[in-house]
Amino acid sequence: MSSTYTSAAAFYRLALNYAQGEPSGALLHEVGPDEVYDLTLIAERVYGRRSEWFVVMAAAGMDSPCENVPTRRLYLPTETLLRVWKADTGYAATADERSDELNEDPIGAR
Repeated sequence: MSSTYTSAAAFYRLALNYAQGEPSGALLHEVGPDEVYDLTLIAERVYGRRSEWFVVMAAAGMDSPCENVPTRRLYLPTETLLRVWKADTGYAATADERSDELNEDPIGAR
């Protein structure tokens, strides 16, 4: 298994465990009817960028981005906590955050 998948799995577990603990310092978000089908919309409203959809999926306890987001309160990590978790796990939400090695064009590299 590549380190990218290991990093994502570790990041997912941190976010899921955090959300299930309903921490007092969390960012709270009530999932609205217009957000049930779109994790990226929640990420946009909470963090100002759609690329953080994965942390929303984990906090909602979802196994797949194809599932509907449950209409309930989500406990999401702060920006600071997101940065710490990404650094600790090696997870990167966007190509800009990934190392050059992971951004290489696999076809062009042949």
